[in-house]
Amino acid sequence: RLVGSDARPGGTTVPALFAAQVTADPTGTALVQGERAVGYRELDARANRLAHRLIGLGVRSEDCVAVLMRRSDHLVVALLAVLKAGGAYVGLDPRAPRARTRRILAETRAAVLLTDAEPTDVQPTDVQPTDEAYGGPLVVTATDLTLATEPDTDPGIQVHPAQLAYVSYTSGSTGTPKGVAVPHRDITALATDSAFDGGAHARVLVHSPTAFDASTYEMWVPLLNGGTAVVADPDEDVDAAAVARLTERHGLTALWLTAGLFRLAAEEDPGCFTGLRQVWTGGEAVPVAAVRRVLAACPGLT
Repeated sequence: RLVGSDARPGGTTVPALFAAQVTADPTGTALVQGERAVGYRELDARANRLAHRLIGLGVRSEDCVAVLMRRSDHLVVALLAVLKAGGAYVGLDPRAPRARTRRILAETRAAVLLTDAEPTDVQPTDVQPTDEAYGGPLVVTATDLTLATEPDTDPGIQVHPAQLAYVSYTSGSTGTPKGVAVPHRDITALATDSAFDGGAHARVLVHSPTAFDASTYEMWVPLLNGGTAVVADPDEDVDAAAVARLTERHGLTALWLTAGLFRLAAEEDPGCFTGLRQVWTGGEAVPVAAVRRVLAACPGLT
């Protein structure tokens, strides 16, 4: 499969696949974070309200919307809302250097900035409504009580499979960071790939920054297949102990780790993956010894 090829016909969109899951199981659990569970219908309604707000602020087809948020249910709501409004989200890493954040804001010409903190709380990245790199409106999703007055019905924006869904910036390790444009049909092609059949990805851990492409798998594979996205606490480091604890507590079935994090977990506690059905890892060479150590400790794990 040639992901990202403009020559590939067909496909569908994230809002269309998500709507099908809401219809199929409206009371099913879409998100879990700690003791908090969010059903598909509730997630849909919250995303619709924010989508209506974005449209009211002038967001139109393929307009970029910057998202500077820690991992939480608010973050997932924000990403879904941007897509429902017809826009494209640009994930910003709160830990990134100031210059990188300013560059991304300037290059994408973000129409709106979504955050979960008051402006004074995001000063480390120098992102302010008055910043020269960004002069548009800012929506604080976690505290804006007026969002509750927006309609919870679908905004009815027509979205096409070839339409831009998000822009992900490369690390810049081999040059200037570049924004990679990803359309809806590539997200849905990933989510509906047969590699994820069989229920192994029914409960996936969400822990990667939105600016990292692994987050596409972590959120959209479960949510577009009727599964559950289990969001790690924003202040929690996902190490071997956390993997074991979260898997036992939330019944995780699959997760993604960078090769480096997988290697460390295999050294610290190869049995931490017990209970999972699949572990995905990559980004660089994965030590064979680490894989063998984990498989020996977790029979039946793929």
